[in-house]
Amino acid sequence: TDPEMSFAENLASDPAYQIAPRIKMELIAQRVNMEYHSGQPVRNAISIRAAIQRYRRQLAEVNDGGSLD
Repeated sequence: TDPEMSFAENLASDPAYQIAPRIKMELIAQRVNMEYHSGQPVRNAISIRAAIQRYRRQLAEVNDGGSLD
């Protein structure tokens, strides 16, 4: 799996990164940028949201016995 998106997905599951039912994507983007991109603004809230959705779909496919090909 992709360590960057695994990190982002874990943050999305953390209550500290959520507001009621919503996820604080901008805060997650900042943490991912610090951890994986030396603080450079590579990821933003929109790209993190899309990447986490893709990552979760890939995990679901793997868990359902599908392949990532």
